[in-house]
Amino acid sequence: MILSADTPVEEALFRMQELGYDCVRMEHDKTIVLSKEDLLAGLLDELEATQAMLHSLQSQVEGGLADSLDLVQESIRTLAQNEKSKLEIAINNLSEGLIILDRKGRIENANPAARRLLTGEQDGSLEAVSGAMERFHLRDEIVQAQATAEGENIIRMENDRILQVRWTPMYDEWSHFLGHVAMVRDITEQRAAETAKSDFITSISHELRTPLTSIQNTVSNIQAGVTGRISSKTRTYLATMKGDCHRLADLINALLDMAKLEAGSMPICPAVTNLTDLIGRIIQEYAPAARQKKIRIDTAVPVWIQPVYVDARRIAQVIRNLMDNAFKFTESGGAVRFRLYERQDQVVLEIEDTGIGIEPHLRERIFHKFYQIHRKSGPGSQGSGLGLSICQGIVAAHGGSIQVQSDKGKGSRFSICLPKTDPHVLLEKHIQGLIRPGCIGDTEIGMMIFRYGPTGTDGPKLIGLDGKAVEKILTESHSLLTGDGDLAVRMSVGETVFVLGGRFSDRAAKLVGRIRKIIGNPYKKKLKEVPILPMVGLGVYPADAGDPLDLERIVRHRMKPLF
Repeated sequence: MILSADTPVEEALFRMQELGYDCVRMEHDKTIVLSKEDLLAGLLDELEATQAMLHSLQSQVEGGLADSLDLVQESIRTLAQNEKSKLEIAINNLSEGLIILDRKGRIENANPAARRLLTGEQDGSLEAVSGAMERFHLRDEIVQAQATAEGENIIRMENDRILQVRWTPMYDEWSHFLGHVAMVRDITEQRAAETAKSDFITSISHELRTPLTSIQNTVSNIQAGVTGRISSKTRTYLATMKGDCHRLADLINALLDMAKLEAGSMPICPAVTNLTDLIGRIIQEYAPAARQKKIRIDTAVPVWIQPVYVDARRIAQVIRNLMDNAFKFTESGGAVRFRLYERQDQVVLEIEDTGIGIEPHLRERIFHKFYQIHRKSGPGSQGSGLGLSICQGIVAAHGGSIQVQSDKGKGSRFSICLPKTDPHVLLEKHIQGLIRPGCIGDTEIGMMIFRYGPTGTDGPKLIGLDGKAVEKILTESHSLLTGDGDLAVRMSVGETVFVLGGRFSDRAAKLVGRIRKIIGNPYKKKLKEVPILPMVGLGVYPADAGDPLDLERIVRHRMKPLF
């Protein structure tokens, strides 16, 4: 078989295999006869040459990739170093101090601002910073804080500078606690500006209040006819003047309250307060206005609810402000609803109206100072825009919160959440209030403890029964607690303490009779079936206890079966 010299070896071998030849003649410049072995040897030579070429190409590619990777790594290192340098420069140039603490509260680093603020020296050492934090007990406070807790403290330095220190925990990407980062700010000028502003508002308010009081008294005297008869037209003008004086007085009082809240100097005088009674009195105040505007006032307020330790006058101010807003933004024929209930460790009061509502993006802004929704330009009776801000400040001063839920056109619901107080603290505070000079004079203080619980090991199945009985006793006994200083405090599910002030012997006897009736009639059969033992104890101060705070302990020792 004769083939051209340009024929590939693979094709030559295939043709020979196909036709059954043992050799092939290649013709080009000269004739060459090749056997299969010769062709296979040539094919191997070609394969080796190809493999060597591939190795060479691979080496070139790997060398290029290595060089490229080295360049990329070097670029990354340079970029990271540049970013680290920029971050360090930024931290070192912060006007606020920054301190890094490890898990045990040891200082790992502090920027120059922190060293200067805490030590008074620009290049203060970390030991000096640590010493300053120890001196103001900051380190202990941060260490004692939980890993998830943020904190804040205000310290006054020896040079009269006021520093604000805030700290927050640090975590890595696996949520492992690493320590704390603390920020230190000099708020001396800020505090001075706030004080100056508050002093200015207070001074101006007092300066306005004096002539305003004089104008109000003068108008009232003229209306009363002290200066002689007045015409109907003059009386109309005087009525307008009096209304404007009242609005101006409200504005001055609001400015004073706002200044006191911002300065942290608003006086809060807490006392044990029954919110049910407080709400009832306020509803009675607004009843004439509700009838005039044809607004219905609905209530879902229990007859008795656990008392709270608050400043009743300030909480009433909050409720009245919310009522004013509800009346202002609710059309005739609408309704205002009160709801009072206990929720875990809080007592919640909700005031809901069927008014115009609040758009979602405005809900937070309504608590800002001087902000009012739907405010019209020019003079009028829209108010100062301070009411809700003051309400929020007063509730916050009691350790509570105020929230709003509203939709435009569907009304608004404001929720006042006040913290519960431990019942033993409530009892102690109430008794201390009763023995203050001028409170109930020299009259006695009576105490009655009612306990309704199991005597054996069958307690769990009696919990529902206890709750129903105690709730009914608290509800029905409320009408008997009519004396000054009377109070009912639920100590637990099955125990209630009644404090009776003034002449209480008749009320005490009626309370015992009412409890006997509540327990004896519906549960008389059950009392024979399960080991329940209603107990009651009575005591009087000062006859039974030299110290009124010992009265509870003495009464508990006197507990006797009710039947």
